[in-house]
Amino acid sequence: KNAGFNIRKKYINNFGILPPIIDEKIIKEKGLLAYSTRYLRTVQSAQCFLSGLYSTSERNPSTLYIPVQFHKKDSETLLPQKTKQRLELLNNILSSPEYEKEITLSLKPTLEHISNYYDVDISTLSVHRLHESLICRKSHSLYTPFSDEILNQLDELNKKILSFPYEKSKEFLDTSFSPFLYEIKDFFLDSIKLNKTGVVFYSAHDTTLHMIFHGLSLEIESWPTYASLLEIKLWRNENNNKCEDNKDKDKDK
Repeated sequence: KNAGFNIRKKYINNFGILPPIIDEKIIKEKGLLAYSTRYLRTVQSAQCFLSGLYSTSERNPSTLYIPVQFHKKDSETLLPQKTKQRLELLNNILSSPEYEKEITLSLKPTLEHISNYYDVDISTLSVHRLHESLICRKSHSLYTPFSDEILNQLDELNKKILSFPYEKSKEFLDTSFSPFLYEIKDFFLDSIKLNKTGVVFYSAHDTTLHMIFHGLSLEIESWPTYASLLEIKLWRNENNNKCEDNKDKDKDK
């Protein structure tokens, strides 16, 4: 909700890009959309964010917000599709000598140290599940049996393991990221053609942001935390009517 309220201050109060109030007619005219994956936690995140976006104050969340939609299961763009092609590519990567050398053998000493010290069984395939569980507990101020140093090590291990397929196979990256990229491109082009504000909100996962960062060749400094926010903007240069990216114009994104 606070993230939505901060976006309201930026794009409604300061820039005047989004409409200050909404109804069904305004949502359609302005081209405002919201999508979530089919998980309760992402749906609730979307609803909280949109409620904050159209609240009058941080203490008065709105009950009227942009309706949250879902992609069809066979055309989901926020999570890489488990297609036969992608699964075959992933299997080839995980069984490759490079993966064995750079991931399995390289990370084995660290994983064995953590496993022995805390008496838990950790493998390269279980790092992400463990990391996700620990981050969730820490975010909600719950007890975690691991020190901050170990959590940081797991963060780096998780990032390295999940980044490997994207970095080693352009085909794997294309099959994962292209559906989302083309959806965004078509949305922007339609908004320009129809002269709409054109804003789409997505509520997804840390792995979604990880995929997008790799697809856009952005550096991943640390693993995305809860309530992380990524803004992708298309600006129009009024002098020559050409579109330009916003990498240097807005440093706070």
